[in-house]
Amino acid sequence: MPGTRAVATLLVVLLAGCGRGSAAAVAVDALAALRSPVTLHTWLGSHPRDVREHSPDIIGHACAIAASPLPLAGGVVAVRSAYFYVPWPDSALALPPDSTARTDDCVLGAVVVAVPAAHGDDAFAVQAARAMRRAFGADTTPFDASNWIEQKTAEWRAGEIALASGRQVRYTGHHGGGPGIVEDTVRVVGLLPISWQTDGLALGDLHAYDSTAHPVIGMTKAMDTECNTDVDSIIRMGEAAIASRGGGRALAQLHFLVADAYYHADGRGAERLPAARRHYREGLALDTAKTFVDRRRVLWNLWRLEAGLHPAGTVFITMCGDG
Repeated sequence: MPGTRAVATLLVVLLAGCGRGSAAAVAVDALAALRSPVTLHTWLGSHPRDVREHSPDIIGHACAIAASPLPLAGGVVAVRSAYFYVPWPDSALALPPDSTARTDDCVLGAVVVAVPAAHGDDAFAVQAARAMRRAFGADTTPFDASNWIEQKTAEWRAGEIALASGRQVRYTGHHGGGPGIVEDTVRVVGLLPISWQTDGLALGDLHAYDSTAHPVIGMTKAMDTECNTDVDSIIRMGEAAIASRGGGRALAQLHFLVADAYYHADGRGAERLPAARRHYREGLALDTAKTFVDRRRVLWNLWRLEAGLHPAGTVFITMCGDG
């Protein structure tokens, strides 16, 4: 948190409106990058001071964040963070070339500007929302930015871009009997469709699998509806069915199912992810007609694995109670 003098100076800047150099204007200038989305490699080349971050817990299943300080009046420093995502897969794509995925090829999908301000002082969020409406336009299309901002001042869609402003407060641990605050900032957020479309790929389910195609698939879906998926059993029985060539028309689906099980269980051994990658590739090679309806998710998971990214999402325990 900034000192009292810095907060007072920030308030003067905010109350002066959104003229050039104001906090809101700086934020809107940062969001302008969303008009021409770029790859992580290109972004870092044009923003050499950015610090590149990686985390399995990155919001929205992004593959990387590039962050940089934005100095404001009075010594206050905002932080601009650009979020990059695995490129949107083409479900008509044949088996992709081996080991060509790179995190440098991830594409810009979100820009967030966070400004420290005294709790209860949300003037920046209000001013920024006005400035964003002038810069990007207003729209009545509903949009929920809850994943990005806890206490929202405004949220809306302007064409392809989703915009929001508000206060973000994050807590961790306990200090003196109460939660410790690790972030208390006012935020503006600009999002491109890929930032929320990939959430749907990570939050998959087993509906794409045909229960009647093979007993292992039917058993897996039955277990999942009972909230009791045993991925080790799925791997063991699926591998056995594949080895015996007993999959028939379901062989591609069996490869995908076993891959999904390895992907889900990646924390249980270093051999899990190479096995998931191998089965995804073998399934794609068999699905020559590209008929598997969840093909896009398979390609997305494979891209993440080949780029060395941490697995994101699962298809298991998602049909719980549907039986």
